[in-house]
Amino acid sequence: MSKKISFKLFNSLSGRMLLFGVIPAGAILTAIVLFTTWTMFRSVRHHSEISLKKLTSEVAAEIERGNTRAVLTAQVMAWAQVGGMFGHREESSEYARLVLENSPEFTGAYFGYEPNADGEDSAYVDSNKAKAVGAAFTTEGRYIPYWFRGHSDNQKLKLEPLVDMETSLYYNGCKQLFEKMGESTPLITEPYVYEGKMIVEQTYPIVIDGEFKGIAGVDRALSDIFTFLQSIKDQENVDVFLLSRSGKFVASTTEMFEGDEEGEFKLRTKRIVDTPYKDL
Repeated sequence: MSKKISFKLFNSLSGRMLLFGVIPAGAILTAIVLFTTWTMFRSVRHHSEISLKKLTSEVAAEIERGNTRAVLTAQVMAWAQVGGMFGHREESSEYARLVLENSPEFTGAYFGYEPNADGEDSAYVDSNKAKAVGAAFTTEGRYIPYWFRGHSDNQKLKLEPLVDMETSLYYNGCKQLFEKMGESTPLITEPYVYEGKMIVEQTYPIVIDGEFKGIAGVDRALSDIFTFLQSIKDQENVDVFLLSRSGKFVASTTEMFEGDEEGEFKLRTKRIVDTPYKDL
């Protein structure tokens, strides 16, 4: 019985209209909807990518402005030494302190001389001159004042001698770069922890009559950079990753690996190839 009804249906006018009209039209309509959806998806994705690239460029430009300001400050400090301040230890230490005091974006400001670069090391061993510059020298009298902001009190400025000068990038790396290039070149280091703060150093060589005499430098706290990146995330609802030139995380708005319950700064200083984000 059902076979007869089916046969009559498709041999009737309405059956032929269904077979040759409605079904093909439905298929065409479905194809149009799918094509339109695909086209709209491509268009939305394209515009989203353009928007993300624009945002990335703006964030990078802001980070670069901070880098440029820090490098320029270190450069001007070095030029001041070349211009006549070199060897004036008390005045130079006060100058570094004033730079830090008036630059809230920096967490450290300093000079570091080569051993006896100004010929005054012996005069600063157990003398009244040494007391005048506090902890700004080694036991041999080498001049290495480091002014920095207290970890618990950002407004409190402290003075200590520089450390690890012969093995660290901020000093020895800057010196080697000058010797390799034959000209004064700024240096921005990889991030690391000092006095409980994650910092990045910007240094510039002090060169007098073609001879390397030491460095001038300023430090920036990564917490300030992270605050800026977090504000971008809050405004745009996107995650931001800041990488160093060697492929290490400087800061990111996704600090923890998925499933991690450890410290909030898990990613910092990690190489991207050692994290789940390597495939990005």
